[in-house]
Amino acid sequence: MAPKESEIFVQRAGYICQSSLLNCFFRHFHDNEPIDAVTWTSASCSKESIASLQKAADLSPTNYQYISLVAYFVWMNATLKTSSQNLAPDALPDDARQSIRNAMTRLENLSQDAHTNTAAGALENLAMLKGMFGTPAAAVVPYLRKAVSLDPSRDQSWDLLLSLLSDSASQDELTELFKTRLKYKDSARNHLLLARAFERQEKWDQAREETKTALKHEPDNPAIALVAHLELAALALEQSSDPSHLTEAAEQFTRIEELFGKVPFNAEIAPHWRELNLNLAIYNDLINTPETRKLAKACVDSVLKDDPSDERAKEISEALN
Repeated sequence: MAPKESEIFVQRAGYICQSSLLNCFFRHFHDNEPIDAVTWTSASCSKESIASLQKAADLSPTNYQYISLVAYFVWMNATLKTSSQNLAPDALPDDARQSIRNAMTRLENLSQDAHTNTAAGALENLAMLKGMFGTPAAAVVPYLRKAVSLDPSRDQSWDLLLSLLSDSASQDELTELFKTRLKYKDSARNHLLLARAFERQEKWDQAREETKTALKHEPDNPAIALVAHLELAALALEQSSDPSHLTEAAEQFTRIEELFGKVPFNAEIAPHWRELNLNLAIYNDLINTPETRKLAKACVDSVLKDDPSDERAKEISEALN
Protein backbone atom coordinates (compact mmCIF):
# COMPACT_ATOMS: atom_id res chain seq x y z
CA MET A 1 0.00 0.00 0.00
CA ALA A 2 2.93 2.37 0.57
CA PRO A 3 5.92 0.94 -1.33
CA LYS A 4 7.82 4.25 -1.31
CA GLU A 5 7.37 5.18 2.37
CA SER A 6 10.57 4.44 4.28
CA GLU A 7 8.88 4.52 7.68
CA ILE A 8 6.66 1.60 6.63
CA PHE A 9 9.72 -0.56 6.00
CA VAL A 10 11.17 0.36 9.41
CA GLN A 11 7.90 -0.69 11.01
CA ARG A 12 7.97 -3.88 8.96
CA ALA A 13 11.49 -4.64 10.22
CA GLY A 14 10.26 -4.13 13.78
CA TYR A 15 7.31 -6.45 13.19
CA ILE A 16 9.61 -9.16 11.80
CA CYS A 17 11.85 -8.88 14.89
CA GLN A 18 8.89 -9.12 17.24
CA SER A 19 7.36 -12.00 15.32
CA SER A 20 10.65 -13.94 15.30
CA LEU A 21 11.15 -13.47 19.03
CA LEU A 22 7.59 -14.57 19.79
CA ASN A 23 8.13 -17.61 17.58
CA CYS A 24 11.16 -18.55 19.71
CA PHE A 25 9.18 -17.87 22.87
CA PHE A 26 6.30 -20.22 21.99
CA ARG A 27 8.56 -22.93 20.57
CA HIS A 28 10.56 -22.93 23.79
CA PHE A 29 7.90 -22.44 26.47
CA HIS A 30 4.92 -24.08 24.77
CA ASP A 31 6.53 -26.82 22.69
CA ASN A 32 9.49 -27.41 25.06
CA GLU A 33 11.91 -27.02 22.17
CA PRO A 34 15.50 -26.26 23.28
CA ILE A 35 16.59 -22.96 21.74
CA ASP A 36 20.16 -21.73 22.22
CA ALA A 37 21.14 -18.16 23.04
CA VAL A 38 22.39 -17.46 19.50
CA THR A 39 19.01 -18.39 18.01
CA TRP A 40 17.21 -16.16 20.51
CA THR A 41 19.48 -13.19 19.81
CA SER A 42 19.66 -13.62 16.03
CA ALA A 43 15.84 -13.61 15.89
CA SER A 44 15.98 -9.85 16.48
CA CYS A 45 18.37 -9.20 13.56
CA SER A 46 17.33 -11.65 10.85
CA LYS A 47 18.13 -11.19 7.15
CA GLU A 48 14.45 -10.40 6.52
CA SER A 49 14.50 -7.49 8.97
CA ILE A 50 17.81 -6.30 7.53
CA ALA A 51 16.31 -6.28 4.03
CA SER A 52 13.45 -4.06 5.22
CA LEU A 53 15.85 -1.66 6.95
CA GLN A 54 17.99 -1.51 3.81
CA LYS A 55 14.90 -0.61 1.78
CA ALA A 56 14.06 2.15 4.27
CA ALA A 57 17.61 3.52 4.07
CA ASP A 58 17.48 3.47 0.25
CA LEU A 59 14.16 5.33 0.22
CA SER A 60 15.49 7.97 2.66
CA PRO A 61 19.10 8.51 1.53
CA THR A 62 19.72 11.33 4.06
CA ASN A 63 18.32 9.47 7.07
CA TYR A 64 21.52 8.67 8.96
CA GLN A 65 19.64 6.67 11.60
CA TYR A 66 18.27 4.19 9.07
CA ILE A 67 21.69 3.82 7.46
CA SER A 68 23.27 3.15 10.87
CA LEU A 69 20.61 0.61 11.78
CA VAL A 70 21.45 -1.38 8.66
CA ALA A 71 25.14 -1.51 9.61
CA TYR A 72 24.34 -2.45 13.21
CA PHE A 73 21.88 -5.21 12.31
CA VAL A 74 24.23 -6.66 9.66
CA TRP A 75 27.07 -6.65 12.17
CA MET A 76 24.95 -8.31 14.86
CA ASN A 77 23.68 -10.98 12.45
CA ALA A 78 27.19 -11.79 11.24
CA THR A 79 28.95 -11.78 14.63
CA LEU A 80 26.40 -14.14 16.13
CA LYS A 81 27.31 -16.72 13.52
CA THR A 82 31.08 -16.57 13.90
CA SER A 83 33.27 -18.17 16.54
CA SER A 84 36.05 -15.63 15.97
CA GLN A 85 36.98 -13.30 18.80
CA ASN A 86 37.70 -10.58 16.24
CA LEU A 87 34.37 -8.81 15.70
CA ALA A 88 35.65 -5.94 13.56
CA PRO A 89 33.86 -5.62 10.18
CA ASP A 90 36.99 -6.60 8.25
CA ALA A 91 36.95 -10.01 9.98
CA LEU A 92 33.36 -10.76 8.94
CA PRO A 93 32.14 -12.60 5.81
CA ASP A 94 32.40 -10.71 2.52
CA ASP A 95 28.72 -9.82 2.18
CA ALA A 96 28.48 -8.47 5.73
CA ARG A 97 31.74 -6.57 5.41
CA GLN A 98 30.65 -4.95 2.14
CA SER A 99 27.25 -3.98 3.53
CA ILE A 100 28.82 -2.32 6.59
CA ARG A 101 31.40 -0.52 4.43
CA ASN A 102 28.63 0.79 2.17
CA ALA A 103 26.69 2.10 5.17
CA MET A 104 29.74 3.82 6.64
CA THR A 105 30.65 5.35 3.28
CA ARG A 106 27.13 6.75 3.03
CA LEU A 107 27.51 8.25 6.52
CA GLU A 108 30.88 9.75 5.61
CA ASN A 109 29.33 11.33 2.52
CA LEU A 110 26.42 12.66 4.58
CA SER A 111 28.88 14.22 7.03
CA GLN A 112 29.63 16.72 4.23
CA ASP A 113 25.94 17.58 3.75
CA ALA A 114 25.07 21.26 3.45
CA HIS A 115 22.46 20.87 6.21
CA THR A 116 24.50 21.01 9.39
CA ASN A 117 22.03 18.98 11.47
CA THR A 118 22.18 16.16 8.90
CA ALA A 119 25.98 16.31 8.76
CA ALA A 120 26.23 16.33 12.56
CA GLY A 121 23.83 13.39 12.88
CA ALA A 122 25.83 11.40 10.35
CA LEU A 123 29.04 12.10 12.26
CA GLU A 124 27.45 11.07 15.56
CA ASN A 125 26.22 7.78 14.12
CA LEU A 126 29.50 7.15 12.37
CA ALA A 127 31.31 7.65 15.69
CA MET A 128 28.98 5.23 17.47
CA LEU A 129 29.48 2.56 14.81
CA LYS A 130 33.24 2.97 14.78
CA GLY A 131 33.35 2.70 18.55
CA MET A 132 31.17 -0.42 18.44
CA PHE A 133 33.43 -1.98 15.82
CA GLY A 134 36.53 -1.53 17.98
CA THR A 135 38.01 1.75 16.70
CA PRO A 136 40.14 3.33 19.50
CA ALA A 137 38.53 6.21 21.36
CA ALA A 138 41.19 8.67 20.20
CA ALA A 139 40.18 8.00 16.58
CA VAL A 140 36.46 8.40 17.33
CA VAL A 141 36.72 11.70 19.23
CA PRO A 142 37.34 13.91 16.14
CA TYR A 143 33.99 12.83 14.64
CA LEU A 144 32.17 13.87 17.80
CA ARG A 145 34.08 17.13 18.10
CA LYS A 146 33.00 18.03 14.60
CA ALA A 147 29.42 16.90 15.31
CA VAL A 148 29.03 19.27 18.28
CA SER A 149 30.73 22.09 16.40
CA LEU A 150 28.20 21.72 13.56
CA ASP A 151 25.18 21.22 15.83
CA PRO A 152 25.86 22.12 19.49
CA SER A 153 22.32 21.08 20.47
CA ARG A 154 23.06 17.35 20.06
CA ASP A 155 23.02 16.02 23.63
CA GLN A 156 24.02 12.49 22.64
CA SER A 157 27.08 13.74 20.75
CA TRP A 158 28.13 15.77 23.79
CA ASP A 159 27.57 12.83 26.13
CA LEU A 160 29.59 10.48 23.93
CA LEU A 161 32.39 13.00 23.45
CA LEU A 162 32.75 13.79 27.15
CA SER A 163 32.54 10.11 28.06
CA LEU A 164 35.37 9.23 25.66
CA LEU A 165 37.50 12.12 26.91
CA SER A 166 36.89 11.48 30.61
CA ASP A 167 40.04 9.36 31.02
CA SER A 168 42.34 11.12 28.56
CA ALA A 169 41.61 14.85 28.62
CA SER A 170 42.84 17.18 31.33
CA GLN A 171 40.40 18.53 33.89
CA ASP A 172 40.91 22.00 32.43
CA GLU A 173 39.95 20.81 28.95
CA LEU A 174 36.89 18.95 30.26
CA THR A 175 35.73 21.99 32.20
CA GLU A 176 36.02 24.17 29.10
CA LEU A 177 33.98 21.67 27.13
CA PHE A 178 31.28 21.67 29.82
CA LYS A 179 31.28 25.49 29.69
CA THR A 180 30.90 25.40 25.90
CA ARG A 181 28.03 22.94 26.14
CA LEU A 182 26.29 25.13 28.72
CA LYS A 183 26.69 28.17 26.47
CA TYR A 184 24.65 26.47 23.77
CA LYS A 185 22.11 24.84 26.09
CA ASP A 186 21.39 26.52 29.40
CA SER A 187 19.81 23.62 31.32
CA ALA A 188 19.79 22.33 34.90
CA ARG A 189 21.58 19.16 33.81
CA ASN A 190 24.38 21.07 32.09
CA HIS A 191 24.87 23.29 35.16
CA LEU A 192 25.20 20.16 37.29
CA LEU A 193 27.72 18.64 34.88
CA LEU A 194 29.80 21.81 35.04
CA ALA A 195 29.48 21.78 38.84
CA ARG A 196 30.99 18.29 38.93
CA ALA A 197 33.81 19.46 36.67
CA PHE A 198 34.57 22.33 39.04
CA GLU A 199 34.43 19.93 41.99
CA ARG A 200 37.09 17.73 40.38
CA GLN A 201 39.25 20.86 40.10
CA GLU A 202 38.57 21.64 43.78
CA LYS A 203 36.91 24.91 42.83
CA TRP A 204 34.34 24.60 45.57
CA ASP A 205 32.69 28.01 45.30
CA GLN A 206 32.18 27.76 41.54
CA ALA A 207 30.83 24.23 41.90
CA ARG A 208 28.37 25.42 44.57
CA GLU A 209 27.25 28.33 42.41
CA GLU A 210 26.55 26.10 39.39
CA THR A 211 24.64 23.62 41.57
CA LYS A 212 22.42 26.31 43.04
CA THR A 213 21.78 27.66 39.55
CA ALA A 214 20.64 24.19 38.48
CA LEU A 215 18.15 24.16 41.36
CA LYS A 216 16.75 27.51 40.24
CA HIS A 217 16.29 26.18 36.70
CA GLU A 218 13.99 23.33 37.71
CA PRO A 219 12.86 23.93 41.31
CA ASP A 220 9.94 21.49 41.02
CA ASN A 221 11.90 18.60 39.49
CA PRO A 222 12.66 16.15 42.33
CA ALA A 223 15.20 14.20 40.24
CA ILE A 224 17.23 17.37 39.53
CA ALA A 225 16.86 18.46 43.15
CA LEU A 226 18.14 15.09 44.35
CA VAL A 227 21.32 15.32 42.27
CA ALA A 228 21.83 18.97 43.23
CA HIS A 229 21.52 18.36 46.97
CA LEU A 230 23.82 15.33 46.70
CA GLU A 231 26.36 17.62 45.06
CA LEU A 232 25.94 20.27 47.77
CA ALA A 233 26.39 17.61 50.44
CA ALA A 234 29.57 16.35 48.75
CA LEU A 235 30.93 19.89 48.52
CA ALA A 236 30.22 20.47 52.20
CA LEU A 237 32.10 17.28 53.11
CA GLU A 238 35.06 18.38 50.98
CA GLN A 239 35.31 21.47 53.21
CA SER A 240 34.52 19.70 56.46
CA SER A 241 37.55 21.14 58.25
CA ASP A 242 35.21 24.09 58.84
CA PRO A 243 32.51 22.91 61.32
CA SER A 244 29.89 25.07 59.61
CA HIS A 245 30.20 22.90 56.50
CA LEU A 246 29.43 19.77 58.52
CA THR A 247 26.23 21.48 59.66
CA GLU A 248 25.45 22.27 56.02
CA ALA A 249 26.07 18.63 55.05
CA ALA A 250 23.59 17.47 57.72
CA GLU A 251 20.96 19.84 56.32
CA GLN A 252 21.55 18.53 52.81
CA PHE A 253 21.21 14.91 53.91
CA THR A 254 17.83 15.70 55.49
CA ARG A 255 16.60 17.19 52.20
CA ILE A 256 18.01 14.27 50.21
CA GLU A 257 16.21 11.68 52.32
CA GLU A 258 12.95 13.61 51.80
CA LEU A 259 13.54 13.66 48.04
CA PHE A 260 14.14 9.91 47.86
CA GLY A 261 10.56 9.53 49.01
CA LYS A 262 9.33 11.57 46.04
CA VAL A 263 11.10 9.77 43.19
CA PRO A 264 10.54 6.17 42.02
CA PHE A 265 13.50 3.93 42.80
CA ASN A 266 14.82 2.63 39.48
CA ALA A 267 18.07 2.00 37.64
CA GLU A 268 18.57 5.74 37.14
CA ILE A 269 18.14 6.54 40.83
CA ALA A 270 20.16 3.58 42.18
CA PRO A 271 23.60 5.25 41.67
CA HIS A 272 22.37 8.24 43.68
CA TRP A 273 21.38 5.92 46.52
CA ARG A 274 24.95 4.57 46.44
CA GLU A 275 26.34 8.10 46.44
CA LEU A 276 24.17 9.05 49.42
CA ASN A 277 25.31 6.05 51.46
CA LEU A 278 28.99 6.64 50.74
CA ASN A 279 28.72 10.32 51.66
CA LEU A 280 26.77 9.43 54.81
CA ALA A 281 29.55 7.03 55.72
CA ILE A 282 32.09 9.84 55.42
CA TYR A 283 29.86 12.28 57.31
CA ASN A 284 29.17 9.90 60.21
CA ASP A 285 32.84 9.04 60.49
CA LEU A 286 33.71 12.74 60.68
CA ILE A 287 31.26 13.21 63.56
CA ASN A 288 33.41 10.57 65.28
CA THR A 289 31.31 9.12 68.07
CA PRO A 290 30.90 5.39 68.78
CA GLU A 291 27.33 5.52 67.48
CA THR A 292 28.11 7.44 64.28
CA ARG A 293 31.09 5.22 63.51
CA LYS A 294 28.73 2.24 63.58
CA LEU A 295 26.36 4.13 61.26
CA ALA A 296 29.25 4.91 58.92
CA LYS A 297 30.18 1.23 58.68
CA ALA A 298 26.53 0.24 58.11
CA CYS A 299 26.26 2.74 55.23
CA VAL A 300 29.32 1.51 53.39
CA ASP A 301 28.46 -2.14 54.09
CA SER A 302 25.06 -1.64 52.43
CA VAL A 303 26.84 -0.50 49.25
CA LEU A 304 29.28 -3.40 49.33
CA LYS A 305 26.41 -5.83 49.84
CA ASP A 306 24.92 -4.70 46.52
CA ASP A 307 28.29 -4.58 44.76
CA PRO A 308 31.26 -6.23 46.54
CA SER A 309 33.59 -4.98 43.78
CA ASP A 310 32.77 -1.28 44.31
CA GLU A 311 36.28 0.21 44.52
CA ARG A 312 35.21 3.50 46.10
CA ALA A 313 33.20 1.68 48.78
CA LYS A 314 36.12 -0.65 49.52
CA GLU A 315 38.43 2.35 49.83
CA ILE A 316 36.09 4.05 52.32
CA SER A 317 35.59 0.79 54.24
CA GLU A 318 39.36 0.34 54.63
CA ALA A 319 39.69 3.94 55.84
CA LEU A 320 36.95 3.37 58.41
CA ASN A 321 38.66 0.24 59.68
